[in-house]
Amino acid sequence: MLNKISTIAFIKTELEKKESPNGKTLHKFLVSSKHKDQYMSYQVTLWGNRFDGVLEHLQKDKAIYVEGDLQIPTAYLNKEGKPSVMLSLYATRIELLPRGEKKQACTATQDSTACKIQELPIAEPLPF
Repeated sequence: MLNKISTIAFIKTELEKKESPNGKTLHKFLVSSKHKDQYMSYQVTLWGNRFDGVLEHLQKDKAIYVEGDLQIPTAYLNKEGKPSVMLSLYATRIELLPRGEKKQACTATQDSTACKIQELPIAEPLPF
């Protein structure tokens, strides 16, 4: 059975590079998204060299769209001591997203299309 998940989230930790017992490279990091007043954390795993082109851009506090195969959830106690769940996924697609506060980066020398893209708000949940 295959379960897919997709989310828009912010990267909360630096990338951690590891090597599997069979010699494959993998990278792990945590992302967090907000729905209404609840935060959901996801552990994202990137296998092999498929995402090597974007690794340098995956930095803490960057907004990304991530899509992947859902793994077995992990239960833990949060900071308040309440039970919580962390979802894990093996990424199949990643897109870097503009942040709303970057609209100040638009200058008269840039074309209007680039400025409009940077001004897209991502604070509101998507309607799907």
